[in-house]
Amino acid sequence: MKLEDIKLPKTQENDLNDIPHAGKAFAKSIVGFNPINDHQTITADDGAWQQLVRAYLATCSFADANVGRILTALEKSPHANNTIIILWGDHGWHLGEKEHWRKMSLWERGTKTPFIIKMPNTNGNTQNIEAPVSLQDIFPTLVDLCKLKVTQQLDGNSLKPLLTNPDTKWDKPVIISHGPGNFAVRQDHWRLIRYADGSEELYDLSKDAHEFTNLANQADHKKTLSELRSHLPKTWPYIMGPRFKKFSDSFSPPPKQQKK
Repeated sequence: MKLEDIKLPKTQENDLNDIPHAGKAFAKSIVGFNPINDHQTITADDGAWQQLVRAYLATCSFADANVGRILTALEKSPHANNTIIILWGDHGWHLGEKEHWRKMSLWERGTKTPFIIKMPNTNGNTQNIEAPVSLQDIFPTLVDLCKLKVTQQLDGNSLKPLLTNPDTKWDKPVIISHGPGNFAVRQDHWRLIRYADGSEELYDLSKDAHEFTNLANQADHKKTLSELRSHLPKTWPYIMGPRFKKFSDSFSPPPKQQKK
């Protein structure tokens, strides 16, 4: 693909102006827990942004081609009609959205992953289901589909209802975490981000798919905020060491200078 044909992600100037300090810390790609300004460096280099997007698309095409090889082999095998296929990734990837690069974020782009399930003779095959689900749902789904007996309580939800009927009403929340005390809740078309210092971001993805406008401080969203906050963990087990302490401190606001 020619460089001039590359379409860059949709972004907004000064996109970080309405988010808290902790969100700005996420936007500065933390590599080895040292904040750097990738976005400024990349956008200052003419053509660098397009080259990086093109390289990312090339890796996607390579992965797609190899998935196709596996599926072709399965279709030619005697197991085609009794095999459940699940394809997923571990995180999303920013290419300049929210002035951020790589993974490591709680925004939609950083937490939305490839997730495909194919079952033999099922209505949901080839359907695009918009309901928010979690990777924790994979094991309960397989337990349900394979009719296994499990005595212990499982995290996540079986996705069998969505697979058999893609129009099933689904209002279960999905919880995402990154670093100690930083969480996101995705329920229906709403996303709440709550950082360890108590600061928040709220987005209505049905009207603002790119998360340009933080609604957390708007009074008419108090009910929505209350509902989403109710799903946040009250406590969380986390191994804290010197390295994670440095990581956590990067999300704390800089100390205010006292007036002399």
